[in-house]
Amino acid sequence: MEEAERGEPSGGSRMQPRRGRRSLDLFMVPAAALAPRSTALALVHELAKVAVLLFAIQESFDNFMHGWSLASFFFKT
Repeated sequence: MEEAERGEPSGGSRMQPRRGRRSLDLFMVPAAALAPRSTALALVHELAKVAVLLFAIQESFDNFMHGWSLASFFFKT
């Protein structure tokens, strides 16, 4: 009863952060930390992204053509 008079919740259910849970602020990285330190590194990074994109396009085209040839083999008209 005394706790209610003082304005404290009864049963010890005060709002406290969970100890096992990390704040999302720990995973936030400033954009400057992710930026390349030199223009040469930025160029290499952009070329690597283009190479990966072209490889993915080529692989998906190869998979499509393989599927197309299988379909045309089984469904000849």
